[in-house]
Amino acid sequence: MSRAPKFYQGQVCLNVLANTVDNAMDCYDVAEGHIVLGVLSKKYASNQSAIDDMKQYQEATNNALSIGLGAGDPNQSTMVTRLTEELHLKHENQVFTGVGGSRAVLKQEETFINGPVSPTGKVGYVNIATGPLSSKMPAAEVTIEVAIALLKDMGGSSVKYFSMNGLVHLDEYKAVAKACAKMISP
Repeated sequence: MSRAPKFYQGQVCLNVLANTVDNAMDCYDVAEGHIVLGVLSKKYASNQSAIDDMKQYQEATNNALSIGLGAGDPNQSTMVTRLTEELHLKHENQVFTGVGGSRAVLKQEETFINGPVSPTGKVGYVNIATGPLSSKMPAAEVTIEVAIALLKDMGGSSVKYFSMNGLVHLDEYKAVAKACAKMISP
């Protein structure tokens, strides 16, 4: 089977966590390359140990790699930006306020960057205060359309609606999905 990457704009792919390089290779093969494999920055003690390990994942999966914060931990934002700058992965999960910094160090548009927003309990509104400092403050509630526009301004590629808590916020989630579909640029 060809190990050519299949992660391109306009295509749908699977995003799952990988716990070992072998596990990542197996998932990559089963998905026929239509996958990005998540590795959490939070599990590493240093940038260098993460870089060394993630390079093995990159090689094994043709760079079909996604870096995660680790349970949405805003304190991982700086580490994610540093890893992104060094590794140029296919996909990154970053706090809302870190999206622009990550895009700036990448100096390219190919890497997909998720910017998380949180439920507010109000349909059509999201909380964008997901950063290291802002997450400790009262919610910064904006319409989902404003959040999407801000993400686009910062170079973000997608919204990560986190954390959904199962189906508790289903109506809010539907509003987010509809807004994303409406705001796709031609």
